[in-house]
Amino acid sequence: YAYMLRRQPTAEVSDLVAEVFATAWRRIEDVPPSPESRLWLYRVARLSISQHVRGERRRQRLHMKLGRQPDLLLRTLGTESDIALSVVGALEHLRAADREVVRLIGWEGLTHAEVGFILGCSPNAVAIRWHRALKRIKTLLDSEGTDSSAKAAESVKRRSSDGES
Repeated sequence: YAYMLRRQPTAEVSDLVAEVFATAWRRIEDVPPSPESRLWLYRVARLSISQHVRGERRRQRLHMKLGRQPDLLLRTLGTESDIALSVVGALEHLRAADREVVRLIGWEGLTHAEVGFILGCSPNAVAIRWHRALKRIKTLLDSEGTDSSAKAAESVKRRSSDGES
C-alpha cells in the first residue's frame, strides 16, 4: 500500500492494491516462496501502475477526442453550422429510440435492415420510426423558425438515401 501511495494519487491507491492482490490470487501458482514473494508482489505492483498510467493516457486522449465531437458532427452533416446545430438541437427533442434511428441511418449510413438488426426490430419498424423522426425534425425546425429547415431535414435524409432498403 505504501509503495502505491508514494507513486499514485491517494484516490487510486486502494483499487491498485486490490488489483495487485487479485493478480496474486489468480496466479497463486506463480508466486514464489518467501522471501521472493515480496519482490514478486512489488513487480506486479509496478506493472499494475504502468498499465494504469497507460489506461489513463488512453482515457485522456479519448476525452479530448470526444470533446471535439461537435466539430466532427458538423463536418459529418456536411451543412452550414447553423443548420447542423438546429438539426442537433431538434434531435434532442426526439425519443431516444428515434434519435438512435436517425443517427444510425443519417450519420452512420446504415440500411433499415442493419438498423433493425442492431435495435432488435423489423426493417419496416425502422422505416416507420425514420419517417416519423424526419417529420418531427422538420416540424421542430419549422416551429423554431429556421430559414433552412427544409434544407436541414433534407440534408439528414439525403445522407441516408443510399442506405435505405
